[in-house]
Amino acid sequence: MADVKRCLRTCGYSLSKLAFTPKSAVVLALLFFRMKDYYRNLREFLLDYEETINAFGLMSNLIASAQFYLIAGIGLMLILSDAPFYDQAQQYVLARARKMPWLVGQLLCVLAAAGIFLLALLAMQHLMLWDCLDYGRGWGRAINTLARTSMADGYGIHMPFSRDFMRLWSVRRCFALSMALCWGGYTVCALVMFNINLVTRSKAGLLAAILMLLLDMVMDFGVDVRYYVLSVASLGRLPLLNTGNHPYYPRPALAMSVLWGSFFLNLAAALGIGRRSELSRGAP
Repeated sequence: MADVKRCLRTCGYSLSKLAFTPKSAVVLALLFFRMKDYYRNLREFLLDYEETINAFGLMSNLIASAQFYLIAGIGLMLILSDAPFYDQAQQYVLARARKMPWLVGQLLCVLAAAGIFLLALLAMQHLMLWDCLDYGRGWGRAINTLARTSMADGYGIHMPFSRDFMRLWSVRRCFALSMALCWGGYTVCALVMFNINLVTRSKAGLLAAILMLLLDMVMDFGVDVRYYVLSVASLGRLPLLNTGNHPYYPRPALAMSVLWGSFFLNLAAALGIGRRSELSRGAP
């Protein structure tokens, strides 16, 4: 129980430090303005037709976009690029918590930060469209219209709206699946970055994480769908999974299995590296 408390205290301390760094503020501000570009014309469409749009369905379609998934993912990797967090104050936290509880706390911080980051994107959506959102159980007329007609092009709305989502899942189930996959894709990239930083005592892991996210863009443009399973980041986007139209697309169950397998493999690697390392010396 004492070790659990040490892990949680380390996680809480690292999260509190991370939340108030200038880097986090800049990244979130840039993402806010990028989302505002996505939603400016959408808001005009909704006001012109006096319609509301389902908040869960809108977020599901936003994070399904290859471009936004990449931009947001790179932003998150920049925020977490110092992981494991080891500044002067962390040396005292490490001395009090001991090595392994401190390391587990750092890993928990990375996992929690990814979840909080996605919730922050959801909060930004609410700030921009607070008077145009609804929370019903159905997809709603607005998303149906944008997905099934050329109205989005007419208004210059540059984000995809998937008809497959509406055909296969309820809006809330689609939202839960989209967020879970996105969190899985981002956390695997973040854990790879964490492990490389831990081994190299540098920020070299940031480059690897960004390359993993860029691989998703490569997969999205012309690569045979049978190879999507080789890109962990791609498995974090719901449109690249099997929605019944193509037998070679990875199925959601396979995607979740690969993501969870990569997740636990990287966690085990981090604990193994930490057990053999002297974290109090030469840490990044």
